[in-house]
Formats: sequence, structure tokens, C-alpha cells
Amino acid sequence: GLPTNVGMLQPTEWDEVDPFGATTGNNSGIYPDLAMSQGWLDFPGSSSYVTITGLDVSKLYDITVFASCTDAPTGNASGRYTINGQTGILNAHYNTSGTLTFFNMAPDAFGNVNIGLTTYDSSNTSFAILGNLAIKGHTATSAKRNTPPVASAGADQTITLPVNATVLNGSASQDSDGTIKSYHWAQISGPSASILSTPDSVITNIGNLMEGSYSFELTVTDDSLATGRDTVIVTVKTNLPPIAAAGSDITIRLPTSSAELNGSGSSDPDGTIASYRWNEVSGPNTYTINDSTIPNPIISGLIKGTYVITLKVTDNLGATSADTVIVTVYPAPNVAPVANAGPDQTIVLPTSSATLNGTGSMDSDGTIISYHWRQVSGPSTGTLSTPDSVITNVGSLVEGSYSFELTVTDDSLAVGKDTVVVNVSAAARQSQIKVNVYGGSYPAGSDWNNWNVTSSLTSTAFKY
Repeated sequence: GLPTNVGMLQPTEWDEVDPFGATTGNNSGIYPDLAMSQGWLDFPGSSSYVTITGLDVSKLYDITVFASCTDAPTGNASGRYTINGQTGILNAHYNTSGTLTFFNMAPDAFGNVNIGLTTYDSSNTSFAILGNLAIKGHTATSAKRNTPPVASAGADQTITLPVNATVLNGSASQDSDGTIKSYHWAQISGPSASILSTPDSVITNIGNLMEGSYSFELTVTDDSLATGRDTVIVTVKTNLPPIAAAGSDITIRLPTSSAELNGSGSSDPDGTIASYRWNEVSGPNTYTINDSTIPNPIISGLIKGTYVITLKVTDNLGATSADTVIVTVYPAPNVAPVANAGPDQTIVLPTSSATLNGTGSMDSDGTIISYHWRQVSGPSTGTLSTPDSVITNVGSLVEGSYSFELTVTDDSLAVGKDTVVVNVSAAARQSQIKVNVYGGSYPAGSDWNNWNVTSSLTSTAFKY
């Protein structure tokens, strides 16, 4: 009841004066009914402060806050009081005895101390009330200055759905000159309301998380009611599938019959690739993959054709993706077929036909798909009975020399040619030798061979 130089300023405007403090029927003591009956009030989401003036700058002060109300609509009148960087919480709802004391508060150079007040919960549903203050000064040399506790909410975390829960751990929090008396976890932001299993424990589980970023605040209070705060961020991600890359399409030509498949370009944007699997989708069934579970296997034993190969990759959380590569195998360069029209032939009239035979023709790297015979020279036009067959007869030949060409075509449409000559001779002439054997001097005519029986037959020239 003694006068002092201490005063109080109201630099900010409070929302109203609340006249609905709790009562006990006791109108004596430090907090009588008359003192509890009213206080300055801030509605949810508001904040204000008052300034205590006229304090002795050589002293420290223990400042005790008291507040009481009965008309908070949500039953929540928790205010957050801050002095010189220290913060404490007091719920004024039907409060008749609870207080909040800030120990060893030093005024500024002008003898002032600011007391800030705002609503406590992150949902902005509580009232904040300042009813009464008790200020006790003492010399700084004899005072024990309390050091606020240091809250540690742990390192930021990242989890990936379908995992939707994690653990918050505040056990690294500490108080250098006392002990931590309480812990409190609260979600202050996030895409949805999480479930804190034990919010007033040093360690708590949180669940019901969905994709997005959550902030959780840990408040620790020491044995002098000083507080410390720290925030941890929990990021919840949706797993992104891996990206399969089977490499560029491959072209080879026989006799090369193998190639390296290249899946090393596959990647996972938010994890790692756990497995690879190569399989043929379509194409010839003649092939071998030395190891279908590695990024760069060798496929061998290939034949002419088009192979479609798929690569499936799976990431560390089971998501998959696939890509395909086309392996085209061309045949070896074609070797043209070799035509064989058979040996040259000679026939003698009256025979006027011959057989042409191309069965000696061959193709070393494929098959002959067609034959064709044609006459290229001769004294007359012969008659080819089946010019598009491997064997054909040719007739209506007359005396003279004929040339016939055989053209063969293989399965790659390459051609080969050969020629056979057929000589047609005239019929043999009938010869008659006329001999006159005589004695004396009776030779025959000059077209006779006149042989005298008395002479030696030495002539080699005969007439006929």
C-alpha cells in the first residue's frame, strides 16, 4: 500500500476491459475478488503490450502475472506472456490462484520493462487477459539470474508416403541452470491436422500426415517458469516413380549377332533404383541375354529380324516404369546367285531339238526363286517349251549355231547369267566309190577309178 515511482503505460489498444473475472467470496489478500473481477482482454488472434515504468535500473525484478475470466467462449483463455525474451503461458479461465512469475527481469536504461501478451494456441481460438501484476525488486548482485531453457525439437525430417507417421524427439533440450519441468508439442502449420499421441511428453508420435510440409513447435518450461521454443519441419512426399531408359535403338548386320543393351541412363528423382529386368516383347525367339537383371547385359544369338526388348526398373519404394529398345538385325550382304546353263551341245539333223538344263545353278547364301531362258543368237528362232523352268526343251532348230542365255534370280532379287551354245550340223552325205578293174587298155570313163590288175595300187586319191 506504499507509494512508489512505478507506473504503467498502455502503448497499444486492448480489445476491451473484461468484467467477468472469477470470484471466491474472499475480498482480502493479494488477489481479492475486486482485483480478479476485471482485466484487459485481447480477442483471439490479437496481441498487445504494456510498459512498466519507473523501475530502478540497478535492480532486478520478479514480475508475477495474474489473470482471471469466466466468459471465454471456447473455455480457453490461455495467454502467452513475454518479458525480456522470456515467455510463459497462463490460462485465465476460471483461474483463482494460478500465477506466472518472471524472475530477475532487468529494466532497460530508462527503467522500463515491456510485458507482451498474445493468444497462445495456433488455432487462434483463445482469449488473452492481463489482470494484475506483482513486482518485487532486489539488488542485482544478490540475485540469481535465471537462464531460460533451450528447446531442441530435433532435426527436420522427410518421409515418403505411404508412410504417414513419424516420431518427434525433444530429448536434446536442456536447461543450463536448472531443470526442464514440462514439454509441450503443438502443430503450428501444415496441410492437415495431424494426430499428436502424447503432446506433453519429451517424445511423441505424430500420425495422420498427408503430402505437404508440417511445422511442429516444442515449448519447454524450466523450474523458474522460463520457456524456450524450437520448431521442426516434417516434409511428407509422394514417391515419384523411377524413369526407365532402355537406350537408343540398335542396328546390326549379320554375321554380327550380338549387342550390348544399355539401361544405365535410368534414374529415380527421389530415391534409388532397386532392380532391373530385361525381357523380349516381340520378335524372333532366338536370342540369349547373359544377365537380365543388370543395367548393361549382352544379348546374343540374334538372327535376321526385329526384336523389341523392354526394360522394367523398380525403385526403393516399389514404384516401377518401363521403356523399350528396338534391335534390328539385317542379313549379311547378299552374294549373287551363279547361273549354270549346262555344257555346250551339238546335234545333227534331222534331230532339231535339244534339252537345256540349269540345275547346276546355285545360291551360296539363299535360294534361287526364278529361272528364265531366252535365245540370244542363231540362224532361226527356236521354240522354248517352258522358258521359266529350270529345264526346258528347245525345238525347231536348223543347221547353224545357237546361243541360249539362262537368268536366275535369288531371294534378295540378285541375278546371275550363263550362256550355252547349241550347234546344229547338217546330215552326213552318202558316198559311192566306183572302181573299174581292167587288164590291157580298156579303162572306163574319167569318173571311175580305173585299176589295172598289172599295176601296183599306189594311189591315195579316190574319186566318188
